[in-house]
Amino acid sequence: MRRTSLVLIAVALSACSVGPRPIRYGEDECAHCRMRIMDPRFGAEAVTAKGRQMPMDSVECLLDWVAESDEGMRSLWVTDYSSKQLIAAETAIYLESEHLPSPMGAGVSAYATRELAEQALRDYPGRLLDWTELKASGLSVK
Repeated sequence: MRRTSLVLIAVALSACSVGPRPIRYGEDECAHCRMRIMDPRFGAEAVTAKGRQMPMDSVECLLDWVAESDEGMRSLWVTDYSSKQLIAAETAIYLESEHLPSPMGAGVSAYATRELAEQALRDYPGRLLDWTELKASGLSVK
């Protein structure tokens, strides 16, 4: 009986962990710019310390929202341009290229691996950045 109770408690606690939720393209509104999120290659999401899931339409909006928010962040997510799946923002490699327009016009796309980013760089000249470099770049939608 005690073992069953411990298992049930563990299951309940794991259900409380909040990660990103799938972005509903064509329905969700960007938490930063309020535009409807349309392009599944560029979405992003912040999960606040309180578990609020804040969808964004681009990496640029995510950067601005995080910089302006007074809420603590639990996790940050960006969409891998290749697979269209949410990946951790801190581990992604970013391509900044004027040849690959993003929803807010800054030309930033995210990739799960350096190899994928380098493949995109061959098609869309620009520069590759990691999360720290991207945050320090001063990129903004303003």
